[in-house]
Order: sequence, then C-alpha cells, then structure tokens
Amino acid sequence: MDAPQLPGMPNPWPLRVTRAGDGRVVAVHAGPMLLTAFSAGDLEMRDLAICALTEGSRFQGKTIAAAFGLQPSQVSRIRSRYRQHGARGLVHQMGRPPILSPARLRQARLRAGQGLTHAEIGCRLGEVLSRTPCGCSPGRCGRSPCDQPTRKDPAPRSYATSGEVRAGRTRHRSSRPGTTTAS
Repeated sequence: MDAPQLPGMPNPWPLRVTRAGDGRVVAVHAGPMLLTAFSAGDLEMRDLAICALTEGSRFQGKTIAAAFGLQPSQVSRIRSRYRQHGARGLVHQMGRPPILSPARLRQARLRAGQGLTHAEIGCRLGEVLSRTPCGCSPGRCGRSPCDQPTRKDPAPRSYATSGEVRAGRTRHRSSRPGTTTAS
C-alpha cells in the first residue's frame, strides 16, 4: 500500500479488518474483496493471515498492524516466527512447557510401564519430576525423591484383623468384654 506505484496503475484498495456474526468472525477485506475470514478466538489463523498479507501482497507491516489493532513490533514477531519455523511457529503453546524432551519422555513412559514410580523414573533420568517423600519441593528440606524406598506390592489386606473369620462370617469383638457380634 505504501510501496511506490507504476504509472497508470489504480490506487490500491484499503485494508479493512471487521467483525461479523455477533463479533465471533473476523473478516479481512481489501476494498470490496473478502480475502479471508476466521473465528475471532483463532489466533493462529489471525497470525497466518498477517503473514500471508505481508509476504504475498503490497501491504506493509505498519498498515497490517493498524488494521488488526496490533503494534508493528507484534507483527514483526509474528513474521519472524513464521520465517524461522513456518506455520508450526504460529501455534500458541498452552500451559506449562514440558520438562522432558520427546526422547526422554519415551524413556520415562517405558520405565513407567516397567512399574517404576515417578520418583524412581526421575532419578534415573536425572530430572526432578515429583515431590520428596515429606511432600515439599525438592531441595527445600534436603531430601530428594531418590531417597524414597522403592515401591513394593502391598501385602494383601486382611479385613478381619479385629476379629476372626469362621465359615465365611467375620466375628468382631464388641466394646463390652465377653460379648461378640456376628456380621
């Protein structure tokens, strides 16, 4: 838009970004032509539209930033992510970034399948993945998750420990001496 024009060329159409459909759809127009439309909450499509407008048209970053209501520096960051990583660079990561690389995550999953606890897996991978046995953050009390004993299968529970089992019935001792109750 701000680039020099050849003689005899028509004036460029202005870039307009509007909301339609109760504000849920963003429409990008160049003059009377609809260039693209996307959901208002879809930031990846917005960023892709910004890249398409800057890479493949005569619109400058300043013009696009003004139309989308962004700072020119934001448009510049979006474009540089696109140049470095392609469309994958426009995907916004949600949540906390992963601690482990994909290869280390595969190792951790294999070890979890072998029955190791999270603390044991973390110690073997050299990462702190869980809390200490006392429940505080590692290093806070001087203990590490590696200090935990290895997990053993628990002994089978005997639910008749307070009484005795006879012929499929449990006899519990009553609180009164000399009496028992059958269940």
